[in-house]
Amino acid sequence: MKKKDKLTSDDIRRLNEPTYLSLPRAEALVICPWVRRIEEDEALVPVLWKHGSERIVLRDLRAGLERMMAEDEGDPRVEITRARALVLSDWLWRMDQSSALDPLLGDDSAEEKVLWTLEARLDLLLIFELHGAILSAGPTGPETWPGYEALVSAARQQVMIDRLGT
Repeated sequence: MKKKDKLTSDDIRRLNEPTYLSLPRAEALVICPWVRRIEEDEALVPVLWKHGSERIVLRDLRAGLERMMAEDEGDPRVEITRARALVLSDWLWRMDQSSALDPLLGDDSAEEKVLWTLEARLDLLLIFELHGAILSAGPTGPETWPGYEALVSAARQQVMIDRLGT
């Protein structure tokens, strides 16, 4: 199977498609104050944020959840692009693989459980992108996935372009 190093115009178009991320209201009430704390702590920038797009996506997600909760009593449902979902998913995966969030989360904390919920929901939303990355790596794929890395890089760029446009 040929490795997929370059993105197609369909890949880029798909990154701009909207999707919806929802959380139970109780979980949104737990995670929003925690996200606000980490996004405002400048000392955490070199520890948590590999790219500025990650901080933007997390901040916008928090703001969207808070806005939806203020407008409606039900579970908040936020529209985000697939690019933003991919950036958030990649950040959550990286944080899960490292111990960077350990000092910010207690053992079996409510915040940690919400982050797991977010990660699982994003995995479902991004099944097409994740499946494509696995296929690009092949059955005995390398440690890194060129298709996945290219897709995340394009998603980060798209988030930054969108930010400049607003």
